[in-house]
Amino acid sequence: VVLEELVEDVEDGVVVLDELVDDVEDGVVVLDELVELVEEVEDGVVVLDELVDDVDDGVVVLDELVVLEELVDDVEDGVVLMSVLDELVELVKSLLKRKMELLCLKSLLMMLKKRLKMV
Repeated sequence: VVLEELVEDVEDGVVVLDELVDDVEDGVVVLDELVELVEEVEDGVVVLDELVDDVDDGVVVLDELVVLEELVDDVEDGVVLMSVLDELVELVKSLLKRKMELLCLKSLLMMLKKRLKMV
């Protein structure tokens, strides 16, 4: 009877050990899944880092585009200014020509005045 009880206890112990082995195997599976999850999170972090880098690059490009747009505006303003300056130069040339004509006319009038005084 004692031997039978001992055998039963050993069999119960084997069953408990089997259950413990099953639990350990389940734990290993859970740990494997956790490792995979951590790897996926790490991959996600790398992707997010690359995305942040891409966004930073995009911001730099946009900043450069804004600077280029301002430069284009400045160039366009400069072209308009050059056009106005060209018109002013032509106007000044015309005025100088008129001034020369008026000086010639003044000189002629002075000569005429002298002649009239002589007469």
